Amino acid sequence: MALDENKIKGHRNFANKIWNASKFVLLNTQDYKIGKKPKLTTDQDKNLKELKAIVKEATKLMDDFKFYYSAEKIYHYFWHTFCDKIIEESKASLADGADAKEKHATQYVILEILNTSLKLLHPFMPFITEEIYQKIPMENKKECLMVEDWPS
Repeated sequence: MALDENKIKGHRNFANKIWNASKFVLLNTQDYKIGKKPKLTTDQDKNLKELKAIVKEATKLMDDFKFYYSAEKIYHYFWHTFCDKIIEESKASLADGADAKEKHATQYVILEILNTSLKLLHPFMPFITEEIYQKIPMENKKECLMVEDWPS
C-alpha cells in the first residue's frame, strides 16, 4: 500500500471527528437518566433503523473479509450521517428550555448511535473507541469494549 501523507491527515481528522462528536454527546447527556426506552419520533426511529442497516451491511462485508469496504461504510455513516445530520438536528432538542421528553428521547438516540458506532469502529480504531466507551453512561455495559457483543 502506498503511504501518502494526505491519507494520514485524513485518518487524523477522522479520529478528531470521533473525539469531538463523542464529546458533544457526553456533554449533552450528563443528565441522562438510564431507564426504559423513551417514545421516539418518526425521524428518530428512522435514524435507528438506518443504523441497523449499516450494522448489517458492515458486518456482512467483514464476514466476507472486505475490511476496507466495511471501514469505509462505517466512516461515511459516522461522519456524514451521524455527525453532519443527526447531531446537527439534535441540537435544538438538547438546548436549554427544550421539552424534557423530547430531550430524553434525543439523548437516548445519540447515545445509542454513538455506542453502536464505537463497537463498529473498534476493530479499526481500538484505542480511541475504548477510551470513549469507558465514559459512556449505558446500561449493562461490560468492563471494556473489546469484550462487548457485536451489534446486531
